[in-house]
Parts: sequence; structure tokens; C-alpha cells
Amino acid sequence: TLVYGQSLTLASAGGSGTGAVSYSAADGTATGCGVTSGALVYSTAGTCTVTVTKASDANYLSVSSSAQTVTISKAGQTLAFTSSVPGSPVSGDTYTPTASAVSTVTGLSSGVSPTFAVSGPCSISSGVVTFTASGSCVVTASATSTTNFNAASDITQTIVVGSINQNITFAQPSSASFGSASVSMGATASSGLTVTYSLGAGTTNSACSVSSLGAVTILAVGVCEVVAAQAGDSQYAAASSVTRAFQVVAALPTSPTLTSASASSQAITVGFTAPGFTGGVSISGYEIVATPTSSGTTVTDRSCSSSPCTISGLVNGVSYTVTVAAINTAGTGPTSTATGSLTPATAAYAVGALSAVPGDTVVDLSWTALTTAQLGGGSFTRYEVSYRAAGVSPTPAWTLATSALTTQSTSSYRVTGLDNGTSYDFQVVAFTSANTAEIAGNTAQVVQYPSTVPGAPRTLTVLASTPTDVQFSWVAPLSDGGATITGYTTTVTSATTGATTPITCTVSGTTPRCDASSLTNGAVYTLTVEATNRMSTGSNGNVASTTYNVPSSVATLSALIVTGSAGAVTLTPTFDASTTSYTASVGYDVSSVTVTPTTTAAAATVTVEGTAVVSGAASGSVPLGVGANSIEVEVTASDIRFTETYTVAVTRAAAPVSSGSSGVGTDAVPAAVIGDDLEPFQPTLPAPETDNGDALYIDEQGTARSTPQQLLVRPGSTPSLIVGEPGDLMITLRANEADATSHDDAQTRLVLRREMSISADGSGFMPGTAVELWMFSSPHFLGNTTVSADGSWTIDFVVPAALPDGQHHIQAEGTNAIGSVRAIRAQVLIEQAPPPMILPATGNRDAVTQWSLLLAALGAMLMLRSTRRRPA
Repeated sequence: TLVYGQSLTLASAGGSGTGAVSYSAADGTATGCGVTSGALVYSTAGTCTVTVTKASDANYLSVSSSAQTVTISKAGQTLAFTSSVPGSPVSGDTYTPTASAVSTVTGLSSGVSPTFAVSGPCSISSGVVTFTASGSCVVTASATSTTNFNAASDITQTIVVGSINQNITFAQPSSASFGSASVSMGATASSGLTVTYSLGAGTTNSACSVSSLGAVTILAVGVCEVVAAQAGDSQYAAASSVTRAFQVVAALPTSPTLTSASASSQAITVGFTAPGFTGGVSISGYEIVATPTSSGTTVTDRSCSSSPCTISGLVNGVSYTVTVAAINTAGTGPTSTATGSLTPATAAYAVGALSAVPGDTVVDLSWTALTTAQLGGGSFTRYEVSYRAAGVSPTPAWTLATSALTTQSTSSYRVTGLDNGTSYDFQVVAFTSANTAEIAGNTAQVVQYPSTVPGAPRTLTVLASTPTDVQFSWVAPLSDGGATITGYTTTVTSATTGATTPITCTVSGTTPRCDASSLTNGAVYTLTVEATNRMSTGSNGNVASTTYNVPSSVATLSALIVTGSAGAVTLTPTFDASTTSYTASVGYDVSSVTVTPTTTAAAATVTVEGTAVVSGAASGSVPLGVGANSIEVEVTASDIRFTETYTVAVTRAAAPVSSGSSGVGTDAVPAAVIGDDLEPFQPTLPAPETDNGDALYIDEQGTARSTPQQLLVRPGSTPSLIVGEPGDLMITLRANEADATSHDDAQTRLVLRREMSISADGSGFMPGTAVELWMFSSPHFLGNTTVSADGSWTIDFVVPAALPDGQHHIQAEGTNAIGSVRAIRAQVLIEQAPPPMILPATGNRDAVTQWSLLLAALGAMLMLRSTRRRPA
């Protein structure tokens, strides 16, 4: 069985001789069934029938197996949104969701088009979601089942209308091989907040585990599903979780280890231990290859399922070496080391298939007992087992292990008292009444290959849960040395001065990983690891190593330079890395500065006023308002848990107040820098016609538009003029004397008089930046100030005495929250105050009446005058 998208390498056992093995496949309920390069291919899920044939050779006829059924089950599929939720949606906005469905086996598209539904304050039509009110709109994506895929689990996206939303970016992981080192999931949130991980319900066969920080440990063959989430904070709504699934596939097995080899007539028998690492699935068989040492035909046999294995069809008198490799569904693994040279020959009346398996100071021999027909006409007497050290010169004499095996059917014996790591020759001599002496015809010999130390672990990987707490992991050695791996020996040491060393990193049993904690920031650590078995409990020489550079905790500056238009600005006190607060003063002509911070540690990062700056390079221009300005420089160590903030308080001198005219008309181009008090910020085109008293909002492009203007008239109090919209730029004008101002009949003009004290306050500009106040037709600079931390500002001024009667504008200009120049303009009337009235010291009733009539007439004239419209 297999899952749609997986591959299946075909293997077979049985059949005699040297004929070639071939496979054929036919459609069952699946389509496109066939065999390519020994692997089953197919087009759809269902069943295929497979037949294996072994061709004839000089001694054997061709033979075919019965048809076997291979079942290809449907694959799973997972859904993921490919569209990002809108950042700050409001009612009436729209959003088009998109998603993709991928195979859990291959990670490639399943070809299924997702469908969408919504719930909450939203609707969907033709794939477009429309938000209808504030609240949580939930978009659900679905993918149906098909011929090759099961239906996917629904996924959702939650868009909080009226809040700041965030998106998680999570790339589809590649499939992983069983036994591979731990891998890290790399999901990120658009908010910059930390993503957390959990194991998804779609995980099968306990294929993996995942830490909250995204370290995935591979545990078994199956589907590993990981869910990435971000819970949000006081600023961001929770992100919609993203699920990714990938297949943990079988790996190739490691190599078997030879334990013995013996030759017989036209055959060689090899004994071996199975690989310590099977690849996560069962071993289906072994490939035995006999290679002539000179000329001749290489013979391959894949019919063996366990040790010992005999490869037949060899030529007597030809010398061969033999290797063995394990087979599983992932394919054929690496080969063992080769045997020494062995020459098949006729050996009548000797036991067959003699093999040896080493243990701890013992070797287990096994053979095929003699049949009665092999007794040469005599009767069975005994088997004698002897041994000697192999590969020693001169060749030592045989040592008798036993002569007490007097039962003909006996087929095994354990030789004890041997030295681990030493190679031995063994022989079994069969004695009968017809053969009472040791001769070539009754003697079988086998070379035993001892167990050895394991190979070096592979693919060392370092995953950090925090910069100073890491997991080291690795892949098992290609060879276990013929003896089961019993554990791993690790060291974690550092040569860095001041580092804590060594660090404990304990391995649990044979699990190929360990955790090391409390590493020293800034140090370089070296991990070494070696596998152990009964042949090696200490340093065996097959050591793998890797290094880990622990991020630094240094979050200081080695230099800090502030530069204005006149050059470097003097800091008080003189810069020192341990001092974090500084002051400086500049003249009014310095409207901005740059900051050049240099980090002490090369890997540290630095920002100026929240904007990233390259260490040793100047920041962008930082605007200065008149008065106090605070500039923050934040240093983040390469271990991001460590930060340091440097503060520079820069005081900019105030500008001299001037009532002079620059002669700039209302159609002048926009002014340059806020705070230079040269000219007001003007529209690039003549101001538009408006219906609300010519109140204007001017953006950074010099484009003017109408904005609300309201005259607030309350009994017993001076009128106030309110211009702008809540949440945007606003300005309020009012006199400092209770009866100093009046208003026109339409209640859209505030009436001012020359040399009156007026208060202007407002909101909507960036805290810490400069605000200027102007009056024109011909510009008159009224004053400036710095916006407070809550965004409010106030400027008190005196109406210039030189202003003529008529219609004028008062304009506030500054920098908004995103750093662009903005202005807001209100229209007022300037009128001359009436002359003081002097009543006579004496008089009669008629005189009093005349003065009363005169006052009434003057009032009527004033009212008529205030209703007149004058050009700006």
C-alpha cells in the first residue's frame, strides 16, 4: 500500500539462478499503472496489479509470480490562505480572499479550487467580501474530495473590522526523511510579534512533535501538521492561524554489517547484522552482490530476507568479493564493506551455508546439517568446531572449540572466550565412519568479521529556542559497526574567554538530540558527538562536530554623533558608552539634525526615532521644533532580549517674532521647511470656492480642499471660531477678553480688531514638531511653538496693527503624524474699533435722549458694516 503521490520501489524474493528480474503492472481501479526503473508509476488512486518474472538461465526455466495487488489510497490535502487580510478595514471596504490546496504527501498543488463562505458583519458575492459593520468577519475556505484527494479540513480567516489586523506568512515545508535532524518552521507575522506553534490534528502516526517556538522533531513516517498562530496584543487583533502539513517519508536504511562469509560449490554464504537504522519502515529484503575479483560476471541476488544469505549461480574456481545492502520502500541503501576474496569449489560431505554472528566475546555459528545421502555410505559420528585468529602471520594453529556434537541434525554452536574486535576463522568438520580424518571434502570454513565501532553521526544541526538555550540534533551514522548503537556521547565546550564551559548536554537513550542551556552570550561553542556500541564506550575516533556562535548581549554604542546644518552638535556630557542621557542646544536656524550611532558589537542593530540605521552611518533628517526635542536611539544586541536606549534632549532656540510682510501672494508656491518663518505654506493653485466661509485644508502637495468652519456664539461669552474635523487637523480662535470680538450676521466670520490679544489652539500635528501661525493676504508671522506630547498646541498673538480692514486668513501649518507638511486655514474679518463716546457732564432729559438715539444709530451702522463682504 501507498498514498497517492508516494513512490514505491518494487522488490521480490524467490526464484533460482541468475536470470534477470523484471516487473510489469496493469490497471486495476487505478489508471496509468506501469513500472519505470523498478518503481511503480500510476496516474490515479485505486489499485494496480503487479507481476514479477525471473528470466531463464542455463540451469533454470523462466518463472512468474501470481499477480499482486498494490493499493494507492487517496492523499490528504491542506488549505492555506494566499491572500493577506486588510490592515485596517472599515465598514464599506472590500476584500478578495484567495487560498491554495496542497498535497500532504508532495507539498504541491492538489488542483482543487477552494470555495469561500463568510459569517459576521460581512457578505460575499462573486468571491468579493464586503464589510458591512464593525466586528469580526470570519471567512471560511473549503476544498472538496476528488479522485486522488480526501477533502481538506476547513480553514478560517478572521478580519476584525475597525481594528489593526495582522497576517502570518508561513511557507510550505518540504517533505522530511525519517531520522533527519530537527527542523525549524519559519513563520512570521506582519506585526513583527512572535509566532507560536502547535501540533495540528492532521498529524498521523505521531510523525513529529513541535515546540512553541517552531522546532519540529521528526519521530515517525506519516503526516506532520503544524499550526502557526499569533494572539495579538493591545494594538493588533489576533492573526488567523495558518496550518501547514508535510510528509515524513521513509529514509534509506543504513548499511548492514558483515559477520561472516564462506564459500561452497557455486555459492557464497554471508552472515550479517541488520542495519541499526531501518529508515522508519520495515526492511523488505537484502541485495547480495558477488563481484569477480578479475574477469567474470557480477551476480546480484535480491531474494534474501534475513541473515545468513547464500548467493548461488557462481562459477567454481572464480574468486569473488561479496557485499550486502538493505532494501525498504525508499529503495536500496548503502552497501556493507566487501568480504575478502572467496572462491566457490566442490566440497562433498561438508556442512553447507556455514555462517557466523559475533556477540560480546562470543560467536554464534550456524550451518546446514548433513543429510543421510551426504554421509558417503558411512554413519554419522560427530561435528568438530575449531577456530583461529584470522589475518595473522604466520597462520596460527586451529584451536578446538568442541568435539562433542554427536547429533547429525545439530546445526549451530556458540564459541565462547573470544576477544571483541578480533577477526576469526572457524571450521566445522563432519566425521563419519567413512571419513574419520579432517579432509577437504568434509570441512567447511567461514571467516567471521567482528563488530566494530559505529561510524560518525551525520548532519549536525543547531536550533535555538532562545539565543542561550539550544537543541543539538543529528542523524544516525551510516553504519552501526555491526553492534546495536547504545547511545551517544556529547561534549559542548568553548574556548572563548569568560565562557561557561563545559556545558551539560545529556542524550536520552539513543535519541539523536540533546538540549544545552545557559550558554554564555558572545561565546563560540563546539559540539562533538559520537555513537557508542558494545565495541566503543569512549572516544572511538568517529566523531562529528559543529560550532554555535551564541548571539552577543552587548547593546551599547561606541560613538554617537549629532550633526546639524552648522556641523557637529556638542553633547553634554561628552559621549561615553555607559552614559545614556545627553543634552544639546542649537540655534533657531537649525531646523533638523542627523544622528550617527556606532554600535560596540558588529552584529547589534540600531534605530533612530524608530527607523533602522546602519551602524556608523547617518540617520535620516530628524526635524526639530522650537524648544525641547527628545531623540531616542535604541540599540538591540544580536541576542534581541538585550536592548539599550540612548536619549538626546536637543533644545532649539525660538525665532524672533516679526510682523513684516514678505510680499508673497495667495497663489505662491508652497513654502519650504516648517519653522523657517520665511513665508506661509500656500496652495499651488488658487483656493477653491467654498460654501462655509473659505475654511481650507492644504496637503503636502499644495492641494486645497474645503473643511468645516463653525462659529460658536454663547451668551455672555466671546465667540469662538472652530475649523477642521475631529481626528484630523483642527484650530480654534478666541479672544482673551470676554467682549473683545463679535461676529457677522451669517455667523461664519469671527470679527477681530487690530492690537487685540487672541489665543489660537489646535491639534493634529506630530508631537515634538514645530507649528507656525500666519495671517495674510500679505503674510504676517504671528508666532510658533512646539506640539506637546498629546498632540495639542497653543499660540497667543496680537492682531497686527498694520492690517487693513477687511477679510483675512489665519493659517496654522506644521507636520502631521506621518511626517508630511499640512496646513489649516480660517477666515476672519478685521474691523476698526468704534471711537470712544464721551457723555456730557451735565444736561437735561432731552440731551440724554439724544445721546441714546446716537448710540442706537452707531450700533445700526456697525451691524451694516459687519455684513459687508470684502475681497481677501
